[in-house]
Amino acid sequence: YEREGNCNVPVEHVEDGENLGRWLHNQRQRKKKGKLDASKQQRLEELNVSWDLLADQWERKHRLLLQFYKREGHSNVPNGHVEDGENLGNWLQKQRQRKKKGKLDASQQQLLEELNVSWDLLADEWERKYRLLLQFYEREGHSNVPKRHVEDGENL
Repeated sequence: YEREGNCNVPVEHVEDGENLGRWLHNQRQRKKKGKLDASKQQRLEELNVSWDLLADQWERKHRLLLQFYKREGHSNVPNGHVEDGENLGNWLQKQRQRKKKGKLDASQQQLLEELNVSWDLLADEWERKYRLLLQFYEREGHSNVPKRHVEDGENL
């Protein structure tokens, strides 16, 4: 804990010849099954041991998305975008896929929707381009857009 700042030890980690990662994994499994002694659980919790690594990872990525949202004013994270060493763009794409398959937890979906996450990027792009075309039409009186025309910074 003191050296790393957390107790999220990888399962394969060996410390002083002991398979610490496997041991901690076993403690998590025992807690999950209700077989971990309360005093041992408390001692591990005093070291901020995470009981649900996937939930912690999700929350960490959500915090990064919130950071991105506050800085950029939107949550349209480009695929492959790295934020503080984490591939936030790929993570967000996976959340979209999970929602599409009906596997995204409702509370997680709500948290993402609070940041205006787009679930259908193609549909959103179509609407955005249509609004730009409408803007062009209202200004020019026709919709014969020249090749390579840029409207509000976007190729139309």
